Amino acid sequence: MDFGQIAQILSANPEADQQQRGFLQEAMSVLSSQGVSPDAVAQQAGVSSANPSQLPHQDLIALSMHLLEQHPEVVQQIAHRFPAAQGVLGMLGGQSTESMLGGLLGRL
Repeated sequence: MDFGQIAQILSANPEADQQQRGFLQEAMSVLSSQGVSPDAVAQQAGVSSANPSQLPHQDLIALSMHLLEQHPEVVQQIAHRFPAAQGVLGMLGGQSTESMLGGLLGRL
């Protein structure tokens, strides 16, 4: 599934959109508490802002993908609190993400 298809899912499902933004906000907060600059993470992901509430769907997806690849420990730490975001993460990362999240994605 490509970014465009996932963006369409987010735009059609307000709950998934809200959860994805909440997940990313919390992830950025966790990274900040670990001394990692959210602005640097956003820049590395190629998005315009470290504030998920300001990002279009394509950027939400790009930031999510970056976190899966570069900060999987943070994703694993917080994803369980955002069931709809787990679905998006599963679409981005496939089976390896499902295993990493302890099979939670399979129950959605």
